[in-house]
Amino acid sequence: MGSTALTVCVAATCVFAGGCASTREAPLEAPGRIRSASCEDPPLQPYDRPPELTNLDEVFRALSRAYPAELRDAGIGGRALLCIVIDERGQPRGIEFLERTGSEGLDIAAADVARTMRFRPAEALGQPVPIKWTMPISFQIR
Repeated sequence: MGSTALTVCVAATCVFAGGCASTREAPLEAPGRIRSASCEDPPLQPYDRPPELTNLDEVFRALSRAYPAELRDAGIGGRALLCIVIDERGQPRGIEFLERTGSEGLDIAAADVARTMRFRPAEALGQPVPIKWTMPISFQIR
């Protein structure tokens, strides 16, 4: 078996102008799913400084823990594209799938990883603002 490579893209894209695209399927119902905001809500305020992921080490540990062993051992990976609503404190307040991995186990793992993310919030005119942020989360074996 090759080494495990887990990746999360930290160069995410904000989609404040039109909001996140709607999911093609119903959002994943995972335990502890964040529900207080939705990517389907009206767009949030534009910003002049994007959010910054502040706990990258914790996110990589979460990626490693969340990757289902049976999928990892079988060499099965995948990439989910998530829309995350980030509040003015840098906390994720809504998580929706824009694209799924094709594996329910990896989708649950991606949602779990997204819940661990913490950000320096986006700012508009020097003030923290909530935004919608698109972020891919990938599980792969090299």
